[in-house]
Amino acid sequence: MKRSTKTEGRNNNDKWRGLFTREELISNISFLFRLGAMLLIALLYQKITHAQTHSIILGRPTDTSITASILFDQNVQYYLEYGTVSGNYPNTTTLSTNTTGTPDEIDLHNLLPDTKYYYRLNYKLPLVALFTSTPEYTFQTQRAKGSTFMFTIEADEHLYDKKGVKDMYQVCLDNQAKDKPDFMLSLGD
Repeated sequence: MKRSTKTEGRNNNDKWRGLFTREELISNISFLFRLGAMLLIALLYQKITHAQTHSIILGRPTDTSITASILFDQNVQYYLEYGTVSGNYPNTTTLSTNTTGTPDEIDLHNLLPDTKYYYRLNYKLPLVALFTSTPEYTFQTQRAKGSTFMFTIEADEHLYDKKGVKDMYQVCLDNQAKDKPDFMLSLGD
């Protein structure tokens, strides 16, 4: 904002509390309005394009299919893309629109048995032009009969009471991840 120190040539009726002429006041208000509008647009853009929280849980794996349960904290449009080579996703699901807080189940069919797949989720708010992609994740279809597989069992982590030790639980999860299990059983209490 400009602050006028000149008083020559001003009429007392043309002053606003002795600080600005009417023209300066209008100019400053216009500037502040434009600045506020730009800040609001920047904040909305950040919220619209980057504030999505999502969850993907895979389940019901078979030799030729798997189900992805997808949950968002806002209404978005999304699709999955997947393939058998890292970074190459020739297969896509149809574009879906979710309901906030309600998981959607997307079935992937006609998969190859005993095959590792790479996938990622692409999502955007309805009024945004570009999709945001998650990092790449993987899953494995059911292994061939008679082949070996790895699984882990986890139980009674007690993370939310006095008996639980979060750091120790993280060590256990890290050790389980090193085993690269095909699946994990969580027994609870």
